[in-house]
Amino acid sequence: MYPEAKLKPEAKNDTSTTASEPIEREYLEYNDTNTVFKGEACDDLGGTFCEREYQRGVY
Repeated sequence: MYPEAKLKPEAKNDTSTTASEPIEREYLEYNDTNTVFKGEACDDLGGTFCEREYQRGVY
């Protein structure tokens, strides 16, 4: 079929590649008891999340 291909060894680079500047990231905290995307709460969880009081301001 096809002959075996042999790759040439590359020169090793032992230096690590890291970003020269720190990257600003924004993380969500999931510690709250009602941590859920409010627009999807009724579809995903149902129950009290479908009530008018919880859904107020969602749409």
